[in-house]
Amino acid sequence: MVVRMDSLSNVLVGALVLASVYSLVGSGFVVLFKSTGVLNFAQGAFMAIGALIFASSTSHLHLGLVVGLCVSVASMGLFASVVYWVVFARLRGRDQLVLSIATIGLGTLLQMIANMVWGSDVRRVDHVVSYRRIVIGPFSTTPAQLTAVAIGVVGVLLLSALMRYTRIGLRMQATADSAILAEYVGARPSAMSALAWGLAGAAAGAAGTSYSIQSQLDPTSLVALGLAAFPAIILGGIDSLPGVALGAILVGLVQSWVGVAFGGEWQAPAAYLLLVVVVVLRPRGLMGTQDVARI
Repeated sequence: MVVRMDSLSNVLVGALVLASVYSLVGSGFVVLFKSTGVLNFAQGAFMAIGALIFASSTSHLHLGLVVGLCVSVASMGLFASVVYWVVFARLRGRDQLVLSIATIGLGTLLQMIANMVWGSDVRRVDHVVSYRRIVIGPFSTTPAQLTAVAIGVVGVLLLSALMRYTRIGLRMQATADSAILAEYVGARPSAMSALAWGLAGAAAGAAGTSYSIQSQLDPTSLVALGLAAFPAIILGGIDSLPGVALGAILVGLVQSWVGVAFGGEWQAPAAYLLLVVVVVLRPRGLMGTQDVARI
């Protein structure tokens, strides 16, 4: 099926909105992997809780967009760090595969807790950013969608700069390579790991905010949406922040086109079909390292 030209703008706008969410979730995933070697499959649950915190902050406390975003990011960053100290700090030295599998159970537990605290009702965050459609050249979009994209771009750039140009970012990566050698340069492995978990949680909180300001908030499906970023992570390269941004855009384009051409129910299968193709043809992704290909 061919998408009509008058639908092209919808495909591109939808792709950018999806990419903004995927890139934030994926960036937190990559930061944690580069710093600890752990694949955090609870990132989708972190995203859902971050979205619910933002919704509560704006709906019940009547906070604005910026303050609500800061509350969500800070809360999830602190919460993820506490999760590390309470659970994963006790498992240091265990096989990284075991730790990664443990995050699956963590994600399920967090989803159950979120349902008990907030319920599973679908809700919408109103009166934060306008949903009124505006036309910019050939594109039709909304201020809410533009804000979501802006949050994604700024968040990914900040995380990339932190990991590449700051001493803390370099110490976190050194800790993942060798905790013993990292201690010689003044890095405390436990503190670096807690910080990495905090950054992953903060990125998930920003992703939840980015999604909730421009779409209905369904806590159950939002967890699945967070995990749907995994094809973008593999496509771009599981240890590459620029790669994740590129993968998020490509997956967003594929899913947006499939949604317009065949219906929204085919978007998730299309993303995972793309994942299978990439794993078969290029296991390390578009910008991943050779080391990750061997894991």
